[in-house]
Amino acid sequence: MVISHHLIGNFVVRFSLALAICMATVSPLSAKENELTAAEAKAHYTFEIAKQIIWPNDAAIDQFVVGIVGSDPELEKAFAKRKLTTVRGKSFTFETLPNTTLNSDVYSIIFITEKSRSLNNVIFSNIENTLIITDGKVDKDKQMISLISSFRKIEIKLNRDNLRRHQFEVSINLLGLAGTKEDLTEQLRDGELSLKRLLKEKQQEEENLIKLNQLMTKKNDTLLTARTELDNNRRTLKENNQRLESLSKKIEISTAEVNKNRKDITHQKKLLKEDQVNAAVREKEIDKLEASIEKNLSILDNQVNRIKQQDDIIDSRNQTIGAQRGWLTVTLVVITMFLVMTYFLVKINILRNRANKELESLNSQLYELATTDGMTKLFNRRHFMETSQNEMLRQQRKKTVSVILMIDIDNFKKVNDTYGHAAGDEVIKAVAKVLRDCSRTYDIAGRLGGEEYAMMLVDCDMTAAYEIAERLCKQIESMEIMLDGLKIKITISIGLSMVETDDKTIEQVILRADRALYEAKENGRNRAVVFID
Repeated sequence: MVISHHLIGNFVVRFSLALAICMATVSPLSAKENELTAAEAKAHYTFEIAKQIIWPNDAAIDQFVVGIVGSDPELEKAFAKRKLTTVRGKSFTFETLPNTTLNSDVYSIIFITEKSRSLNNVIFSNIENTLIITDGKVDKDKQMISLISSFRKIEIKLNRDNLRRHQFEVSINLLGLAGTKEDLTEQLRDGELSLKRLLKEKQQEEENLIKLNQLMTKKNDTLLTARTELDNNRRTLKENNQRLESLSKKIEISTAEVNKNRKDITHQKKLLKEDQVNAAVREKEIDKLEASIEKNLSILDNQVNRIKQQDDIIDSRNQTIGAQRGWLTVTLVVITMFLVMTYFLVKINILRNRANKELESLNSQLYELATTDGMTKLFNRRHFMETSQNEMLRQQRKKTVSVILMIDIDNFKKVNDTYGHAAGDEVIKAVAKVLRDCSRTYDIAGRLGGEEYAMMLVDCDMTAAYEIAERLCKQIESMEIMLDGLKIKITISIGLSMVETDDKTIEQVILRADRALYEAKENGRNRAVVFID
């Protein structure tokens, strides 16, 4: 599967736009209760990064030990608030480090505060399996992950080469959020190289199959020639057998005549003895009979010679038949080789089919990873934003109306804290199933991250969309999620915004719907609110 650099560029731009919208705003002076301070936002991103990283010694880590380098009371307080948070079933403990003299094997994460980031190079040179998160910009050669604060926003920057050099595995979600165009290109290039190797192996198998077919064709020609010669020899043998039978009959007749003549001679001798008186008269007759006997004997000798010649011919034929049996043996060997080559041909064909199926399966997995959220099977954030943008452009051409719904699970942190993250995952899946079941075929539903979802109701006005939103709230409220004998009840809040004709990007509509969602949260949750400018 070949992905153009133009497509990769669009992918990076869209992720950058999504990151700009979702970036937590930090204002330690904010009076709003639900707004994060700068320290809380940094603590929040530290936990989110831990979710998307696999340590080289991950299996041996029972809990994440976070060492904070540099004094920062606000940051220490923010980490202390979240001391009960777990990632992949592992808890967190926090320590404040007065200097860089530390045992790197003890700490899973070292967080270097902004005032102490000058120590980054020293710490980086002395760690093996420890992840370094630095508050602020540092030398790229000594960087793992940095949190950059600018204009009330926090941006995640990472050095993928250093992470890979220390054998950290970074998820595609974190690359999509914080990676560079080169990181994403290299990730896709690895998949493309794997596919090229499979295609090269398949091409080599096809070339071997062609050679084998050519060899089989030659062997078939040889076998056909041998069969023709065998048929000719069989016909010759049959003719010789017929001749042999004819000669045998002639020999039998000649033998019978000789025996008869011998009997006649014996009878004549008796007559000569009895008729000695008449011997003179019959001497001539006897001479004639003797001459006849000699003639018959000559004939008999000739017949015997001819029989010997026929025996020689038969011996020659027997030798020919022996040679033909040798050819028949060679033919059987050729047939056996043909059967063996046929077996390998079938086996090669099976291997080629298996390679094709593996290639199709790999393509399907790559597409699913690129478009689908692994937990809920809804569209992931990138694919939802891209599909909704295209649908918005179609709507503006066709002059139809659509509505964006921003959906958030109420008090989701309380569910995680009370029942655990496994229960939280089941709640996220249950809400996603309701969204799938209640959406029409052409509606677009996606999970934007955490407990936040979005829907685009295509060809739908605000009145109908509001009715759908209220039905969703009631259906979720009446739903009971069973887990280990416990009943979990939840509610959702929904913000709605109409797609306007002068909107340039779908992010504008989502931002309005997000404001309406915030108003729904402020007004008591478990309700739907329409954005009014």
